[in-house]
Amino acid sequence: MDFWLIKTDGVGDKVWDRTFGGIGDDEGVYVQQTFDGGYIITGVTKSYGAGSFDVWLIKTIVKGSRKLLH
Repeated sequence: MDFWLIKTDGVGDKVWDRTFGGIGDDEGVYVQQTFDGGYIITGVTKSYGAGSFDVWLIKTIVKGSRKLLH
């Protein structure tokens, strides 16, 4: 199961949405908008990592696409 990030405007209309996840259970727990207009998301994943519930950190760009961190 994936988790869903939805950006809305000031009246609650959807601007864009993105899902994050893989084959296993994934859960977004905390979302914060960053100074560059993107979002930082923390959560847990069974799709990536060691195979149990591992911590997951995602950084997005303004439109919600995942930003690759090196």
